[in-house]
Amino acid sequence: MRRLLPIALLLAAVRGAADAEPPATEARFCEREITALKQRARIFREQGLPPAEVRRQNAPYEKYLAECRKRFRQEQRWQAEEERTLREIADRTPPGATQLQRAAVEREVRLRRARQRKGEELSPAERKLLAEAEAADAARREADGAARDPALLRRLLSAERCAYAAIGERARAGIAEEERLAGLGSADRTRSYYLQGEARRSEEVLARNAPELEKVGGPLPCADEQVAPVALCVEAEASGRAEPACERPDMGRLLRVLRSQ
Repeated sequence: MRRLLPIALLLAAVRGAADAEPPATEARFCEREITALKQRARIFREQGLPPAEVRRQNAPYEKYLAECRKRFRQEQRWQAEEERTLREIADRTPPGATQLQRAAVEREVRLRRARQRKGEELSPAERKLLAEAEAADAARREADGAARDPALLRRLLSAERCAYAAIGERARAGIAEEERLAGLGSADRTRSYYLQGEARRSEEVLARNAPELEKVGGPLPCADEQVAPVALCVEAEASGRAEPACERPDMGRLLRVLRSQ
């Protein structure tokens, strides 16, 4: 890329004194800023303004063009880095790799390359990738800490027990109702299958939950003020139901810890 030219030469180009046009790709990228300066140069030439006044009035526009050129160079660097990243991903992906394997290789390569670069060099996509990785690492550390906190585990596992007990109870009540309707010839077979699946899921979770809960002191009452709010959110998440109280960051952290168990 050619060395960027000072604004004085750009204005001179308008007067035909020199060729100060930037490369074509940069010209397209900063077309608005360059056009504005050309128009101002024409107006100032017609007005016969002195050079000092031209510089004063053009100072903000010179800054806009400089910033645009900086963004253009950054975009060029990001594009070149992306091309190198894609080549490395292709080189590291084994023949016949599954979609999951390819995705794992891509994530590993992108994370490693992003972590090796300075913050100001990162693209928006790389910043997002690093933020997601850092959040996942924090969740894992939190889960590891919770595993060493029996009181917290007891609270969370008790909430899970309460939530899935309620889900199972509703499912069994629904199954009984469908059986009653079947006797009347108006049962919903699809709903019946769904409820049976919910009942089985409840039984599986509770069977897994029981021995883990015993290790940390046994179940707490479902009405316990530390258990009930978490149970509500576990049940809502399991049922695909939105609950405003479950959107709080602190509740999100508790649910992530429970999922990690």
